Amino acid sequence: MQEKEYPQRLVFKIICDRYKLNTIQRVILYRGIFPSREAEKRKLKCLSVLYAVNLSVDVNNVIFKLSNYLCGRPVFLCNDNLLRDAGDAFDKDYSNEILLRSVRMLTGFLSSLPLISVHFLIDKPVDGTKLIHMELESSLHLFNYPAIVREVYPADYFLDGPSPHVIATADSEVIDRLPYPFFDIPRFILDKHFQPEYLDMDEILKSGLKDRLYQYRPI
Repeated sequence: MQEKEYPQRLVFKIICDRYKLNTIQRVILYRGIFPSREAEKRKLKCLSVLYAVNLSVDVNNVIFKLSNYLCGRPVFLCNDNLLRDAGDAFDKDYSNEILLRSVRMLTGFLSSLPLISVHFLIDKPVDGTKLIHMELESSLHLFNYPAIVREVYPADYFLDGPSPHVIATADSEVIDRLPYPFFDIPRFILDKHFQPEYLDMDEILKSGLKDRLYQYRPI
């Protein structure tokens, strides 16, 4: 129905009501499926390797995705091949331990890559900002290339940078708005540490919603 350009919210409501989906399932469906034209455009901008580029990181977008996974919340591959999470179905509170572990996974991963520079952009008014900022600052010695941390608002409006430039975010509006290629950092970090078997929305579109989403019903 999306391909026929029916209103997206109406399409999702019909499907959610038809299959009596719970809150988690509804979030996964809403965040996981896009019209095929949008999905294919994003796939063309997605990089599989980072090498000799200037990288701007939407820190909150990356850290909270890692934190949601570490909290045991669902993460899934969308039909635009981006990793997203169902964090909107849960409280936004994360322990300091979870946030610190997420930051250390991020800095450990990026500091091992042959980049030109990295620019960490943190959204100012978000809970956990100070802790994330302090941990990033204390990790800058790990990088053998220029690394900068800034608190800005909103972070996605400061993702521009010198060429060759890449952004790290899973925010579809930002990816569609900016001309730069992007890199899905959380997916590569989780693959490296945990090798998860992700719920794949492309597979669901081929096989049907009900059986595959059933695992996210509460017992």
